[in-house]
Amino acid sequence: MPPSLTTIGSATRDTFIVSKDITIIENKGDVTKQKLLAFEFGAKLTSEYFKSHVGGTAVNVSIGLSRQGIQTEVCSVIGNDNGGRNILKVLENEKVNTDLINVNNKKRTDCSLVMIDFKTRERTIFVHKDAGEDVEQDYSKINTDCIYVSSMKFKWRQKLKEVKDLVQETDKRLFFTPGILQVRAGVEKMKNFLKAVEVIFLNEDECLEFVLPPKRQKTLTKVSKSDIKQLAQKIASFGPKIVAITAGEKGAYILNDKEFLYFPSFSQKKKDITGAGDAFASGFLAQYLKGGSLKQSGKNAVENAASVISKIGTTDGLIKK
Repeated sequence: MPPSLTTIGSATRDTFIVSKDITIIENKGDVTKQKLLAFEFGAKLTSEYFKSHVGGTAVNVSIGLSRQGIQTEVCSVIGNDNGGRNILKVLENEKVNTDLINVNNKKRTDCSLVMIDFKTRERTIFVHKDAGEDVEQDYSKINTDCIYVSSMKFKWRQKLKEVKDLVQETDKRLFFTPGILQVRAGVEKMKNFLKAVEVIFLNEDECLEFVLPPKRQKTLTKVSKSDIKQLAQKIASFGPKIVAITAGEKGAYILNDKEFLYFPSFSQKKKDITGAGDAFASGFLAQYLKGGSLKQSGKNAVENAASVISKIGTTDGLIKK
């Protein structure tokens, strides 16, 4: 029987809007905002799709793993509202344990608005944090074999230390997808936590920012396979046994102490790229926790991500095996 796993992170209610009235504007003069999503000011516009889904990395990864036969639970915070109740209902239907989800009666469930251009499928996400701002949890209640930690914002250094201490005291296995604050902190400042990490997941941009100083980042006009390998090796030198780096349509790269493998992306018509990284992580771990090889795990990760972007929302396309 494969090991069980707890996901720590966000649980959100996401509303998706797809519209033909959205325009993508090139803005190459600003490297941090090279494309802008725009629509007519003051207009009443139409949408081809308008629907809410459950989301948040902790929810997405737990559902992805559960569908592939891994026993999972979510450690997160929701509000005492319809959004929170819907998240609990969906997780229970997906056979994900919800005992470690705290309900904050004074705040509302975190939510986001995802605006997608009908033609290009480019999207912009507006995120609103409320219940997720006050994540006070007792990690000692985690009884699963493994822990997957995703983006943390509030008191994140303290929380990561608590997780690391628990992992080291109980010999649990630790998997990690850093959030923007952890990425910006840099690999050197994250070294104590990384010592306990077995697998780390990043995308290409996050990898660059995580490892390289700002001046060096700006000198790279194109990132080669050799660059990715060097970055992955640098991250691995701080502790992670496996470094997985996604690169969107270019595919993905996975490194351990013996192999550096490249996985081309699946040819798939995309409808919404939201949640592709979470699907990659759950696809990889689903095979890896069952004893799959690096090649098998990477192939399943890419397949899962391709399936997710063929649907709107972060969980509808997750593969069942």
